[in-house]
Amino acid sequence: MVQLYARSSQLDTAYTRFLRFGNEAPLCPFGCGVLDTIHHVFVECPTFHHMRHDATASLVTHTRTILNNAGAPLLIIAHYCSLGRALFRDSQQWPLHRSRFYFGVLPKLPHINAITPTRARDQVVHRIANVWHSEAIRLAGRIWGDYKRRLRPVTDLQVGRRQKPVVLPRFLAHVCDV
Repeated sequence: MVQLYARSSQLDTAYTRFLRFGNEAPLCPFGCGVLDTIHHVFVECPTFHHMRHDATASLVTHTRTILNNAGAPLLIIAHYCSLGRALFRDSQQWPLHRSRFYFGVLPKLPHINAITPTRARDQVVHRIANVWHSEAIRLAGRIWGDYKRRLRPVTDLQVGRRQKPVVLPRFLAHVCDV
């Protein structure tokens, strides 16, 4: 869902709210001093660096495993791991040198000529793309969820007050039975 909202400019960052309503400062709410664009949130903001770091480590581990199992040469493994390390940051592998993983897209992956036959080679590249895409989706969801949690206002539950119980109609009463 994050990718859909990102592509349609529906993620409500401070910058987006500023452009639409003009009632809020467009700067990063975490003190970075730059515009709070979706690119900043997902790629640059130091608040979420640990999430990008963990996702990169997982991605590189999975990539290395796939290539080792396929019998790829060490040079190919090192090259793909290098590309994987740059997936969640701005680098030359991206068009215009700006990461777009939060849109659910990947940069073009190079062919692996060292693996034969062609079908096996294509399957390996497809598996790597699948892992990278899944990790990108997972990371975007984690970052956006944490962003929203950090910015939500203090609710009654957080200050210890009980909220009124929700009363369901009889035909939905079974939903509350555990």
